[in-house]
Amino acid sequence: ALGLELTLAFANPYTTAESALPERAHKAMISREAAAYRQKLNRLMTDYPHEGEGLPEVPFSVEVLAGPPKSALAAAAQQHQADFIAIGSRQKHSLGEQLFGSVSTGLIYRAACPVLLIPEGALYTPVAQIALAVDPEAAQVPDLPVLKQVASRLNAGVRPFSVGLSVDGVQAPHRRSYNGVWADVVPAGSIPGGIQAYMQAMPAQWLAMQLPKRTLLQHWLHGQLLRHMAWKSPCPLWIAVPGNQANPSSTA
Repeated sequence: ALGLELTLAFANPYTTAESALPERAHKAMISREAAAYRQKLNRLMTDYPHEGEGLPEVPFSVEVLAGPPKSALAAAAQQHQADFIAIGSRQKHSLGEQLFGSVSTGLIYRAACPVLLIPEGALYTPVAQIALAVDPEAAQVPDLPVLKQVASRLNAGVRPFSVGLSVDGVQAPHRRSYNGVWADVVPAGSIPGGIQAYMQAMPAQWLAMQLPKRTLLQHWLHGQLLRHMAWKSPCPLWIAVPGNQANPSSTA
């Protein structure tokens, strides 16, 4: 057994919107909607895990949240002291999301824990290897205790790698030491291109990375990379930022 507990949450942003209905009628409508959403969430888990996947059953509860999804989900995760948030990521996005990010990408810097992005249409695949992307400018491989715990429970390995055009004049793929921890190095013309090439060469089922805190301009530029990776990743993407590494427990 994985030893995890799952809280299946849905944030209804319309509960805080203005309404032409009298207050009592508006509250009654919100209550009915919440009950309907809870029924839908319970139905989603009725047949999970699916037959043949070999997954153990995971204890779960359902919760309908009020307010904007980004803040509501981040607050709920903190209230439950969740180890991480798992959320789906769509392939198509509006112009506003292209400019300012979606709910899934917005959660990454709001949440007090790591975020696992599940691409739209992804099917369950047993996790044997997790590729950990390391900042080429970093002095060491980031310590991600929650990821390590999840990998251990999945019996999966974590393999560090980095992307760079050249390291010490070496153009071919090679390995380098990050303060004693060895990582693969993939030369490429761009970070997304290098990550894509590594994921094709290394049969990993998840991709993981830690985003460094940056200045406003760097944050905007890095945000473009973040959105590209979050929306284009062909596999589940684990993202953490410094400061959102909660002490591992057993909730998601």
